[in-house]
Amino acid sequence: MNASLPTVDVYFNMLRHLPATIRAELISRLAASLLPATEQGLGLRRRHRQRRRFATATQTDKRRKLNRLIEQLEVLPVVSCVEVYANEKTRLRCAGTPIEDLDLIIGCTALAHQLPVVTGNTRHFARIQGLHLDDWTAPRAA
Repeated sequence: MNASLPTVDVYFNMLRHLPATIRAELISRLAASLLPATEQGLGLRRRHRQRRRFATATQTDKRRKLNRLIEQLEVLPVVSCVEVYANEKTRLRCAGTPIEDLDLIIGCTALAHQLPVVTGNTRHFARIQGLHLDDWTAPRAA
């Protein structure tokens, strides 16, 4: 498989800023973890509780768009990363530099499948040993 594993911020940017034709071309180069959908759903619900003035329909529409995007990708099994996750979780905790479980699972899924992670959140993911990162939000040299 010649793909990359995106995080939630990349999905958001794809949905917000890219025309459908470019999204379609990118989809052929991406895989998915089940975790971004879970992480996104939790984030939308948390924001909705904090800001009651936003319409539920808007949150539902965002979840629907994200789910449609993820449905077009090859979904990688999370179970394949259990040993890598346990090792990295222990190493990061002992070093005093833990990262959120969902980010760690996404990163370890990518490691287990030998894929780079596409993210704008390189600060957290850089702590995972051996993980290759690709930040599509960083300016490219001409």
